Amino acid sequence: MHLVSFGIFWSAPLAMFKREKLLVANRGEIAVRIIRTAKELGIRTIAIYTPSDALSLHVSLADKAVPLVRSAVESSAEVESVEVESRAYLAGQRILSICLDNEVTMLHPGYGFLSENVEFSSLIVNSGITWLGPRPELIQRMGLKHEARAAAAQASIPIVPGSNGVLVNISDALESAKQVGYPVILKATAGGGGLGMVVCNDEKVLQERFLATQASAKVPCLILSLLHPQTNVSIHRLFLAQAAS
Repeated sequence: MHLVSFGIFWSAPLAMFKREKLLVANRGEIAVRIIRTAKELGIRTIAIYTPSDALSLHVSLADKAVPLVRSAVESSAEVESVEVESRAYLAGQRILSICLDNEVTMLHPGYGFLSENVEFSSLIVNSGITWLGPRPELIQRMGLKHEARAAAAQASIPIVPGSNGVLVNISDALESAKQVGYPVILKATAGGGGLGMVVCNDEKVLQERFLATQASAKVPCLILSLLHPQTNVSIHRLFLAQAAS
């Protein structure tokens, strides 16, 4: 088995994929990579697009392209919800409808958009379509940082030292930070892209930012070591940049 681009290539006759039809629920560069890999495997592809993406490369490369926004004649409340192009690629029900209308057998979410959406991945799987990504229950678990850390530890995967589970109150935060050692990262247990991530260099800063971070993220927090030897220098810089943004 060989990994190629964002797909998987088997040294096997391409005829094995003859009956497959892949919908790429994404756009741009990632969609192009997936479609090109699928073509190498002899898999038929379907692209989805918004009006402004109609001339994009992923649309012309696919065997078929289907617009996310339907014509006015077919309009409904569901369609109105995807009229705004910035949200069109998040219209899970519309994408599922395209899959069913075109006898899609596999769906690749790419990254971003609906790739980490538990409800959408479950919707696809429960419709009998192969989801080319992590199982819904794994997406759910990895989306919660304290559960992800627990799963990694259970699998004997090295993790950066931090609090044991979520922090209930400021006392828990102060005690965990004392054990880990400053500076620490105060991180919301849910969300991505640096959401709720704050660097605390001492106890005073931690006290000031704990409630604010928890309130803005609307989820519990945990603490991670910032200067542990297992933590790469580039990761330090990333955390600091995200915390300052």
